[in-house]
Amino acid sequence: MSNNENLLEPSLTRKLLLQHHPNQRITNDAVNAANELLRLFIIEARHRAAVEAECEQEGEDGVGTRRRKYGEDTMGPNESDGEDGDSQISDELSPNHPNSQKLVTIRAEHITKIAAELLMDFS
Repeated sequence: MSNNENLLEPSLTRKLLLQHHPNQRITNDAVNAANELLRLFIIEARHRAAVEAECEQEGEDGVGTRRRKYGEDTMGPNESDGEDGDSQISDELSPNHPNSQKLVTIRAEHITKIAAELLMDFS
């Protein structure tokens, strides 16, 4: 079981689902399905925001910077990146390796930049 599988507690998901309709009945299977959807959404948001932060760090700007539709750099909403839920990209390669990635910090502006497309992809 990876760290991504424990990203959200089902009790938190249940509280979120009941927030506006506290008397709504929700089965455990429904909570688990919603929990999985939220987990995938968070993982994908983290990945896309990290790509955004990496591009910003490289000094790229404009329409072509964000590797939208990411080609080989991304995964779809049903795939997992296999990384833990932290907010940095790292690579198993040594820092001197030409293909190693730099550590980047994800900020709120990175999440904001990817939010609309991410929501569209999950709709």
